[in-house]
Amino acid sequence: MNIVDKIRAAYLRCGSFSCKGELSRRIFQSPSPSKQIHVRILFARPDALRIEWFELSLARRPKAHLIVAKNRTAYRFDPEEGRWQKEDSVHLALAADAGISAGISSFIPSLLLGSHDFPELGKVARTDDVTFCGKPALKLTMIMPRENKTTMIVSEREHSILKVIENFSISTSAVESVTTYSQIRWNPAIRNRNCVFDMSPVR
Repeated sequence: MNIVDKIRAAYLRCGSFSCKGELSRRIFQSPSPSKQIHVRILFARPDALRIEWFELSLARRPKAHLIVAKNRTAYRFDPEEGRWQKEDSVHLALAADAGISAGISSFIPSLLLGSHDFPELGKVARTDDVTFCGKPALKLTMIMPRENKTTMIVSEREHSILKVIENFSISTSAVESVTTYSQIRWNPAIRNRNCVFDMSPVR
């Protein structure tokens, strides 16, 4: 089993999972400020899923987007519309928010749900032993389509994805997107599963 298969297997086989993530995206040669997005993910197999994400902005107070799934039914909360919207599947709910969240709301959940078409991890061109936050890790340099470059740091033991650095182009501008995951918990005890798909009013 190669390293990419081990990563996919780790997320696919866990009984429950939780983490936080932070994404920073910078567009070079652009007056636009860098984008910063935070996410929190809570998952309990087979398909109980809760995703909260929001974009930091100096202009206004952050408003949380949510995706909640249970019993093969998914709902999305759009803070601009202020209401829940039912989706035909959790995969469609993830796809709907993927673009506006720069992918951070869908990347890990897609691995947990075993989606084969997304995320695209690419082929590993090089593997280096590194230390991340004082613990042994692997640095993977990935070959991606369209000459994009992705570097991924994965924990050596659990194969948790700790950091993803993506370099690509939008039109004629170079883009760097850095996502860091923290507070990763494999198989946490979830005593009250209602908290996973809580649809109480969002403040």
